[in-house]
Amino acid sequence: MKKLFFITIMFFVVAGYAQQTNQVTADAQSGKEILIGQCDRQALTNPAFADAYNVGYSSYNPDQEVIKKLKKEKKNVQVVVVMGSWCDDSKTQVPHFYKIIDEAGIKDSDIRLISVDRQKKGGDVDVSSYDIQRVPTFIFYKDGREMGRIVESPTTSALEKDLLLIFSHGS
Repeated sequence: MKKLFFITIMFFVVAGYAQQTNQVTADAQSGKEILIGQCDRQALTNPAFADAYNVGYSSYNPDQEVIKKLKKEKKNVQVVVVMGSWCDDSKTQVPHFYKIIDEAGIKDSDIRLISVDRQKKGGDVDVSSYDIQRVPTFIFYKDGREMGRIVESPTTSALEKDLLLIFSHGS
């Protein structure tokens, strides 16, 4: 009986978590669907968002010399990505980011993806501590300490080069 009770409780815990991940809501300005709150990569393959993600991911070719260097610098790095599925910069940079981390061998478990509305609110996720002014914002941590940020778009010629600058200075 205890086992059945435990399994039932775990089901509701997991089901409750699943409902809070990859939530879709209507954008107040456009009326179109947007992601809100805690997300994972799977959310980007939702039919409402898949075109931008799939094209951006498959067409991006990161600099392989930079990728080799990132592989050496990636230890103990965690990333918080705050994006807007309504935002053109997010539609461009987030797929590129995922292509880079895949090639550099950074695990999805080291990434926290949060989607916000136009007011930079994350639904059930409080993003106020991240001080988000523009999206996407990529916040890089090593051993719990913020190493740097990329806000909106890379400051160099390519996103992977910005990652390398942050990773190498945070080591």
